[in-house]
Amino acid sequence: MTKETEMTNQTRNPGAWRWGLAAGVLALAGALQGCGGGGGGTVCGDGQIQAAWTLSQNGTAVECVSGDTVTIKVDTDAMTMSFNCSDHVGTTPLIVGGVTHDVALQLTDANGTVLSQTGTMSLFVPCGTLTPTPNVDFAL
Repeated sequence: MTKETEMTNQTRNPGAWRWGLAAGVLALAGALQGCGGGGGGTVCGDGQIQAAWTLSQNGTAVECVSGDTVTIKVDTDAMTMSFNCSDHVGTTPLIVGGVTHDVALQLTDANGTVLSQTGTMSLFVPCGTLTPTPNVDFAL
């Protein structure tokens, strides 16, 4: 390219490189947005948490009693889902993906008496995934 051609291209479209740079920066920002958690235009898909449990008494596996319920609590009661104990597994509805959630499980009898419970566990839920908790053994 000669100096004359270069000068002609610059005078025909002054500032074109600025628009190209701005478009490139915006495209990069959109690509880097990734999982943000919290909705509002993020490209991160919601996830779910799945918990599985067993019951034991004095180290021996036991069965659930009719009416026993296992409740999965996500983010300190922001979401609570109850399942029949005999299901031995439960899955939450969709929750924000790409963030860490505090999860606790509780076993109650038909009268609502707490029989056993876990401590709170922090569980990262990747974007758009079904994330299992560690297997929970409710000791009675």
